[in-house]
Amino acid sequence: ELTIQNDRAVRTHTYAKLYRVYETNEYIFFFTGKRSFLMLRKSQITKGTPMALRNLVSAHAPRYILCQGL
Repeated sequence: ELTIQNDRAVRTHTYAKLYRVYETNEYIFFFTGKRSFLMLRKSQITKGTPMALRNLVSAHAPRYILCQGL
């Protein structure tokens, strides 16, 4: 399971529900469908590092796309 929490909500998704994941310099976008996604600001990750999250999610997500220079 992937749990994302901010000051307004806690969202939990299974990796099987991830459609694809895009990572830019500042954000990681977790698409749960063709038109729905969760946006995570990498600077707000408090447990672990963006690279650790990338390694974990990319092993399970059908498509993990690293956008260079964005």
